Amino acid sequence: MARRCFSAELPALPHQVHLIGSSIPTRWSLPRNLLSRPLLLGRRLLQARQGPLPAALLLLFAGVLAIGGQRLLDAGTNAQIALGLYLAAMALVALTFLGRPAPVRHLAVPAWAEWGLLALILGLALALRLYRLEDMPPGLHTDETVYGLEAIQIAEAKAFPIWSDILQGGRVTGHAYAVAPFFKAFGAEPFTLRFVSVLAGTGTVLALYLFAREAFGSRVAVVAAFLLAVSRWHINYSRIGWEVILAPLAGVAAAFFLLRGVRTKNAWWYAASGAMLSAGMYTYISFRIIPFVFLAIFLLLLIRGRLTFLRQHWLGLIAFAVAAFLVFAPLGKWAWENQDRFNARFREVSVFKVEEPLESLGENIGRQLAMFNYRGPPFPHQNLPGEPMLSTPFAILFALGIGLVVARLAKPGYAFAALFIAAGIATAVLAIPEETPHAHRSIMAVPMVALVAGLFLSEASLAVEGLLPGRTKVAVVALIFPLLALAAALEADTYFNKQAHDPRVWNDFVGDATQVARYVERASEDHDVYLAPIYYHFPYQSRVEFIAYDERGKYQPLNHAEDVPAQTAGRDVVYVLQPREEVLLPHLRRVYPNGIFEEHLNPFESVAFMTYHVSQAEIEAVRGLETRYYDNANWEGPPAVARREAAIDAEQGSSPLAPPYTVEWTGSLYVPSSVFYRMRVEGEGQATVELDGEAFPADGRRLETGLHPLRVRYRQTGARGATLVWEIGGGTAQAVPPQVLYAFDVGLNGLQATYWTNYTFEGEPAFLQIDRAVFANDIVPGPYSIEWNGWLWVDQPGDYTLSVFADDGLQLYLDDDLVLTGEGYQDAALNLGEGYHKVHLRYWQSGGGALIELAWTKPDGEEGLVPPEAFFYRLPSSAPAGLSQPNRY
Repeated sequence: MARRCFSAELPALPHQVHLIGSSIPTRWSLPRNLLSRPLLLGRRLLQARQGPLPAALLLLFAGVLAIGGQRLLDAGTNAQIALGLYLAAMALVALTFLGRPAPVRHLAVPAWAEWGLLALILGLALALRLYRLEDMPPGLHTDETVYGLEAIQIAEAKAFPIWSDILQGGRVTGHAYAVAPFFKAFGAEPFTLRFVSVLAGTGTVLALYLFAREAFGSRVAVVAAFLLAVSRWHINYSRIGWEVILAPLAGVAAAFFLLRGVRTKNAWWYAASGAMLSAGMYTYISFRIIPFVFLAIFLLLLIRGRLTFLRQHWLGLIAFAVAAFLVFAPLGKWAWENQDRFNARFREVSVFKVEEPLESLGENIGRQLAMFNYRGPPFPHQNLPGEPMLSTPFAILFALGIGLVVARLAKPGYAFAALFIAAGIATAVLAIPEETPHAHRSIMAVPMVALVAGLFLSEASLAVEGLLPGRTKVAVVALIFPLLALAAALEADTYFNKQAHDPRVWNDFVGDATQVARYVERASEDHDVYLAPIYYHFPYQSRVEFIAYDERGKYQPLNHAEDVPAQTAGRDVVYVLQPREEVLLPHLRRVYPNGIFEEHLNPFESVAFMTYHVSQAEIEAVRGLETRYYDNANWEGPPAVARREAAIDAEQGSSPLAPPYTVEWTGSLYVPSSVFYRMRVEGEGQATVELDGEAFPADGRRLETGLHPLRVRYRQTGARGATLVWEIGGGTAQAVPPQVLYAFDVGLNGLQATYWTNYTFEGEPAFLQIDRAVFANDIVPGPYSIEWNGWLWVDQPGDYTLSVFADDGLQLYLDDDLVLTGEGYQDAALNLGEGYHKVHLRYWQSGGGALIELAWTKPDGEEGLVPPEAFFYRLPSSAPAGLSQPNRY
């Protein structure tokens, strides 16, 4: 039968099974007449397995079956046979230990060795959780940054919430209160945030040691603590600044205090257990199932001890209840008053919200159980996607340990282990199928998984010792050390070499966004930093806010219309752009030709972000207007004098020529706000003012924020020179100041953008500006809507694909035809002729993340965002006759 169980891929295993079977002594062989003597057979089997040799052989056979099952799983074939082998192995272990007396806290090692080993294990646990903590996991998860920002508020005594709704479903803020003192003492840094998790993870190793020592003795405690110390599953969460890692610490500590209280009958231990149990309710949401674990343990103790237990422990039970009540009371009161919010996350992810809940529940159970040794979660922040949560030796030891726990389930220590594991699995399988298997919903199981594996290894070593009297150390070294070393090596290799450097993990932790945030933190010390709009949206915003928290006020969102050119003084400027904004570089170079462009790569040689650095000298160098003086009345011939002047202001300078003469100023005018303007030249002569290539109307008009091409011509006939003046929003006339005049010609590229502070395009617009490209500028508070108008220049006639991605929605008209509408990604195939095509684009954002991108694929295959050079908010003079200028708002 054993031969039939193994597949052809495992030729060596049947031979091994045959050898093991033939090695059993004849005195332990089965009776000949099997059917006539079943009771005698069972009795002899139960008696025979008590001996050291039969027990060792049964465990060895179970190990072979488990190894065979794992090999089939690793090969990805015959999963049902693999499951059968694993179940048979666990059954053999259960048979071996069923009725066999459990060691009563005597699996001890010498005291000096115990404390030395404990110190080494805790040191190893700390080292594995501290090593390259700032780099692995790469980046910062969004939840980490939110927790960090909340802890800052508490540390600065700005808020003391018991609950937070920032993240979906809401959660208790116990983690933020745990982090806040560390922020206050050591500064609000990502390392500090994660260091709290390191301490919690290492503390859980100690708590498991104490629990295992109390329940099973020091040898089990040492082995279990070591396995938890090297567990990749636990290491992963010990290196992330989440509240998840606090839950197993509270749960295991509460279990230890309870067992100590039961043994010593000391009410203080009971009180500590109750307090710690309630403290766990302030951590991760999955902890809410753990009180039921303790309830089951109390029922077990009551059944075992009956009235004697109540008589001996009544004071401790009262202390437990009082301490639990006092600690839980603040949260309990809040939860009672806010039941919808308290249970919102459960409702959001419950498996019972899907169409076929029972079918989904069954599938969830299978996936969650397979997570341990077959196929782990696909979520890169939880795991190397698809990798089993346990290495092969760890998984086999755990599976065999389950058989041991089942055989002794009536004992409190074993019951605690089983119930913690069951609770951890239950919280995951009750969630929606697309989020299963799930590693951190099962976090409560992790310490007990290590304990169960350690229990089996310790008991197996006892069986070996029974065969080697007087050679205990040899048995321990020969059996325990190699397995522990192999498990540790495999766990560390998977995490530090594979998982930590996997690009999927980098992307899930949004490593590029973290690079941006760290750059902003450094650059803000001596630069004014302008961040691309996307970096003020999910998933970037919270990372920048948290990492560069001390530099807040020194960086701001980039509004291309307002901030190019930079309206600052005294400091260099750096523009931080997302990679797709490379299309804006020609515009930046037109404004600041000597700026320094740099691409910043991530570890996978992809562009994480780009920067354009502009020195203060360059900012000043582009100011003014190019000025040409002519010694004739019609601006004819070469200028007599050409120079740059800071402004058109007779009070600020003198003419190099005596009148009569003509002068022309060219450059760009920066309009600081989108209100109504009047503009004219005052002086003794005739003047024309052209803005955007058109004569500026005498009665004025509303202008769009941003740069506009400017040309002023003036014929000087009297003694008083020219001054360009404007009236802003109905105010008094004043000279146009030098700060808004620039010597370059910005051109007519871009689109007229009209912004509303609602998503329905209703009412008076908040403002207008010239957007050089299409971006989701959140320069007005959401909800908002934007309407872009202008012309699209097509230089290659042929077949185009226009595509947009919009969060929330859009409508795109081309030549007055609606070509794209809706939400999310949309595209359209169009045949476009060479020339100008009218563009009308409407975008609305009701709240949350904001994104809109307009891209194209040209006939020659070139693709990317539509660049500013292809847009015109006003038609240039070279445009064909017959085309009408876009309507101004």
